[in-house]
Amino acid sequence: MVDFEEYKQNVISDVETTVGMKPVQPIIFAGTGLSIRYFSAPSWDGLLEIMADECPKSDHEYGYYRQNRSPPEMGDLIADWYSQWAWDEDHIKFDDWDLNYDDSVDIYLKSEIAEHFQDITPSAVSDLDEDDLSGDLTVEMAESEIR
Repeated sequence: MVDFEEYKQNVISDVETTVGMKPVQPIIFAGTGLSIRYFSAPSWDGLLEIMADECPKSDHEYGYYRQNRSPPEMGDLIADWYSQWAWDEDHIKFDDWDLNYDDSVDIYLKSEIAEHFQDITPSAVSDLDEDDLSGDLTVEMAESEIR
């Protein structure tokens, strides 16, 4: 049986070899657990609620719509609200957009989601905030885990 340290070194070596064989940079995909743990990012449902609350096209609170819709259905509904908002005569929020009917309906919501994550994501590990960490996690523990 291989001990854990030897296993880790084998995995690191395999990753380095695989990445070194390709002329491109790797892309790392991580689930929401990382962003929730390290900077209190919302879950998918929580993100939809934030987006719905920020959109003036919603006539009711998020829960009213969510009680009989799944998160994907809510995403479609909220995307439609953002599209309506963008195309309104007083679309101040989207003034700098070159509105185009060929654009996907969800482009406005996706743009707002990207902006939201830019606002809440620390730019470096040193920017982690104790108040945003999950549970009893300290900044020192989080930095160690990330390293």
